[in-house]
Amino acid sequence: MLSSKTFLNLIRAGRFRLSSTFAPKPAERTTQHAASIWVEFTTLAAETKAVNLGQGFPDSPAPKFVTDLLENLSKQPEFTAAHQYTRGYGHPMLVDILAKMYSHFYNVQVDPMNEVLVTVGAYLSLYYAFLGWVNKGDEVLRKYLFS
Repeated sequence: MLSSKTFLNLIRAGRFRLSSTFAPKPAERTTQHAASIWVEFTTLAAETKAVNLGQGFPDSPAPKFVTDLLENLSKQPEFTAAHQYTRGYGHPMLVDILAKMYSHFYNVQVDPMNEVLVTVGAYLSLYYAFLGWVNKGDEVLRKYLFS
């Protein structure tokens, strides 16, 4: 197996060429889905210069305490935990705090490592919920918020 450095050196030297005939295409299963409503909302918000409340696009600078924290963290190269990928279901410290909070709110014991999933947004969490719990033919009820 070639290291990434060796591979890049071979490409730069012209000794390894990437095929120009390869045109990657999305998997067939992805073509069966209609465009996401969030794509439409994002496009409309950009075209009209509206504040997009449907997704996390900040329209103001980060608070000073956040930028100060990031600056302080960048000055501590020995603190490598901040520069690593976390577990895919959420950072252990975060899921532990969320489990304690929901255990208290709902008066049940929530297992942080098996019963808490952190996602990058509501859209993905809904997708995971339906993917994981709804089968073909199941009835799904939803509350209409707009008429």
